[in-house]
Amino acid sequence: MEKINILSTKFMIESEIKRLHEVGIFFSFHPFITVESKNDNKTIEKTKQVFENTDNQTLFVFTSVNALRFLYLAQKYVTKNLKTAKVACIDGITLQNSYNFFEAKNVVIKAPNAAQLAEQITKSNFKK
Repeated sequence: MEKINILSTKFMIESEIKRLHEVGIFFSFHPFITVESKNDNKTIEKTKQVFENTDNQTLFVFTSVNALRFLYLAQKYVTKNLKTAKVACIDGITLQNSYNFFEAKNVVIKAPNAAQLAEQITKSNFKK
């Protein structure tokens, strides 16, 4: 059998790592990717444009909690209430953090991962 090594930028809990080891898969965590918010004028203007055109037919799609960090920046510069926009996001911490910006009733599509989320979106009423 080949030796399988997983190099991940995402941390896994010890019990998950142990299960991998039990089946011969080796896991190592390497946090070499850093995510930062951009705060320059060009980014701020683009942010304003995105949110000023938001209405109750807008669907925001979040596939990671990092994507939600964008909204922290947006809050500083956008006065429009985002509570009416519709949301599609992956379960877990991303879903939980979405409630900081959107009402729970506006989370209209949820899925365990990005691939399933994309599939559900394409089957939804949000096609134009």
